[in-house]
Amino acid sequence: MAGTELAVANNPSITTSMRLTPDQAEIAEAPPGKRVLVLAGPGTGKTEVLARRLAHLLSVGIRPAQILVLSFSRNAVKNVADRIRRLPDVDELSLLELRHVVVRTFDSWSFRVLRKCGESAEELLSGTHESNIASLVQRLRDEQRDEVSGHLKHIRHVIVDELQDLAGWRGELVVELLKLVCPPGGNGAGFTLLGDPAQAIYGFSLRLNQENASVFTAQDLLHRVRGMYGQELDERCLISNFRSMQAIARTVEKARAILLGSDSSEQKLEKLARIINASPAVELKDVMDDDSLRGERTKLAILCQTNGQALKIADSLYGRSEDPPKIPIVLAAGSPTKSVPAWIGATLGQFSADVLTKNTFSRIYELVYGENAEMESGYRVPSFDAAWELLKTAAPSLRGQESISIATLRERLQWPDLLPDDEGVLKSSIEITTVHQSKGLEYDLVNIVREERNEVRDAGHLNEGGLLEAANVLFVALSRAGESFERLEGGGNNRIRKASFGQNQRNRWCEWWGSGRGCQVEIGLPGDVSQPSFVSTVCFDSNKEARASQAWLAKSAELIRGRKVVLVKSVVEGARNQFIYKIYLQQDGEPNRLLGLTRSQLTFDLLSVFKIFGNGAKFVLPSRIFNLRISDVISMSGSGEQLSQIHEPWRKSGLWCGIRIHGLGYFKPKRRRA
Repeated sequence: MAGTELAVANNPSITTSMRLTPDQAEIAEAPPGKRVLVLAGPGTGKTEVLARRLAHLLSVGIRPAQILVLSFSRNAVKNVADRIRRLPDVDELSLLELRHVVVRTFDSWSFRVLRKCGESAEELLSGTHESNIASLVQRLRDEQRDEVSGHLKHIRHVIVDELQDLAGWRGELVVELLKLVCPPGGNGAGFTLLGDPAQAIYGFSLRLNQENASVFTAQDLLHRVRGMYGQELDERCLISNFRSMQAIARTVEKARAILLGSDSSEQKLEKLARIINASPAVELKDVMDDDSLRGERTKLAILCQTNGQALKIADSLYGRSEDPPKIPIVLAAGSPTKSVPAWIGATLGQFSADVLTKNTFSRIYELVYGENAEMESGYRVPSFDAAWELLKTAAPSLRGQESISIATLRERLQWPDLLPDDEGVLKSSIEITTVHQSKGLEYDLVNIVREERNEVRDAGHLNEGGLLEAANVLFVALSRAGESFERLEGGGNNRIRKASFGQNQRNRWCEWWGSGRGCQVEIGLPGDVSQPSFVSTVCFDSNKEARASQAWLAKSAELIRGRKVVLVKSVVEGARNQFIYKIYLQQDGEPNRLLGLTRSQLTFDLLSVFKIFGNGAKFVLPSRIFNLRISDVISMSGSGEQLSQIHEPWRKSGLWCGIRIHGLGYFKPKRRRA
């Protein structure tokens, strides 16, 4: 996961003048060396207090680089970023300076620290997030601790958000980090820890799904922090719900009281399920016609239990139209990779030198965007100063502070700690996601997909911790809503199931009706699409065609999200009986504009689908695959052999634009003739 760079400068225009309750103000304005634990229910102003805490720390002389902010998920980081940007009385210069306080996920921060300790990016990228975090924990416990300490000695305050979900290695990392930079009884850094035990939904699933997982729970973390700091720890509670309408706030408080009460875990789950089932019902077919979604800033979340369920619901809401829906939809489930914003590839793709100076970038920026980047481009572009600061931080050149290395930028573009987490994140009217992925976010309207099964009955295989976590999941779903909360009918999983491919390295959701009837396969996993193909000589016969395609992608980026594409089977050039798929924009049911190519990974997985579901029968690869959508236009990069078959000038820069596709691709399986 990537990190976010934010900053609040030591600037008098950034104040804590917004009205806070006395309890909130005491937390936000506590001295920098204070060790504070904040237990805050949903809607109680936790994120606002966190933003105000940052503003106060900087107002009393703490430098942005001396503050470390860590959170569980990219969504939670984005929420913090959005709230900081909405601080009152912040001028444009201060907003630019807001990009210097480090707000990161544990994944990206661990990646960065391990790189500074000498581990190669290639090895870290080949590992999992869990293994990298575990590696950092081990370094903090052995003879390499002093080396890590050297990279963290500048920190004067640590803020950790979503504390309740820091089970496993993440929880152990918090303990070791605090011991190192905030030693109990010592004169080290202060800290502010924020969370809500009633929203803990990750501990059991992490231990269940991860091999060699740490058994350290969020409850263990709270116990260790309280035990280590004793009387030093200033523990505070925030209770009043300021986010939700009064009726929802009362329901949320009732649900929270159940979770924190003395009932058994099974009883808590049963009572939470009753609250959900008593909420008003809405039919899936009526969602797109909801008049409350006509406001520009109104956001609806459809919260599902699984990524497969989210895929099916998105498929239903998109319908048969080839155009984007009238109400924008974002499928925020089942697509694990992070988008690199399109403006980087669109701006620098045709730059041919090795080093880019600020003066040259200024001329390129003005040439490409004129005076108004938002008006002259089809994608979101930061201001010139913000864009330059981001590039300079990402890929500094050895030739001086006011230049960047294109080769370094190309190499690092896919690193998880390089770009802000909120870059390229869409704000849409309808977001289809899972309850787990909604953590840390707020919505005006929430629809939770009603399970066709009985949650309590099917939870019989869970232990006490699993039952409590299942109840907490229902609570998290309920507490995301500000204005209304409803049950969504008609969103069952049907026959969709998860299948494994590539020696169990990939999972795809699939639904099989049979030969000649139909099949749906999740398409758009990392590695499905050939990144070089968007400017390759294999896809485009001439440099002119490639230029036209890149210009069209840049101009149309905001308009084609949600547009249908069709995959058309194509023979691999120079190879016999090997196939890939050409990706076309779909128009009137037919292929229209050629965009790019898939990779052989997708072809092999489709052949495996037939083995898994075909009962021994032999099938031919479908000639066309329908029903996929463009989820984003993004920047891509390549190097070495990847650049051998692409057009100039992208062969020199190694940067260009491409699309991400995702969805349930549909085709009718046909048996191979004898």
